[in-house]
Amino acid sequence: MALGEFFRTFACPNESQMIDRLSQEFSRHFYKQNRELFPSSDSIYVLVMSIILLNTYFRNTAIDFSLSKKQFIKNVYRTEDGKLLSKKLLKQVYKSIKKNNIFD
Repeated sequence: MALGEFFRTFACPNESQMIDRLSQEFSRHFYKQNRELFPSSDSIYVLVMSIILLNTYFRNTAIDFSLSKKQFIKNVYRTEDGKLLSKKLLKQVYKSIKKNNIFD
């Protein structure tokens, strides 16, 4: 996954503003290279942030509840740009992130 490769090229920052800036830049660059796959860089940004949060839900032992696939999709669809992403894609993302840590 390109996002995992991107974050593995350096020590992932713990500061949320830095993660946000890096995610925005990744989204813009990824969109330029893959315009046919996504409707906008903003939709990629929503997906990127959703992936990071989902990865945190699955890997952070301090979080004492699980996020279902249905709830994950519902959360993504709460944003206008998230509504542009297919349920099929989001289901695949959920399954992949549940199985694999993007930062490993």
